[in-house]
This record gives sequence, C-alpha cells and structure tokens, in this order.
Amino acid sequence: MGIFGRLSEENTKQREEEKQTLMMMSEKELMVEILLELKKLNKQSKKIARNQVTWSD
Repeated sequence: MGIFGRLSEENTKQREEEKQTLMMMSEKELMVEILLELKKLNKQSKKIARNQVTWSD
C-alpha cells in the first residue's frame, strides 16, 4: 500500500470516528457545533474575499 492509500485510509478512519462522536451528541450540542463551524467558514470566506481584493488591485 502506498502513501496515498494510507492517507485515504486514515481520512476514512478519522471521518468514522468523528461521525460516531457526532452521533453521541444531543440535538442541542449538535446545533451548537454546526453554528460554530458555520461561523468559522464565514470568517475564512471573508478573509479570502479580502485577499482577492488586495491582490486584484
């Protein structure tokens, strides 16, 4: 098995572990996790947009 096979296997294993963790959470905990992730993504997209404006000038 090559390096990419191991990375793929690791990613799959990590995803399954994360899935199990999320399945154990209550609905309220899950909603809080979703909101925190969305806020993080929003912050990253704003940062990317600012960088695009900076580099396009």
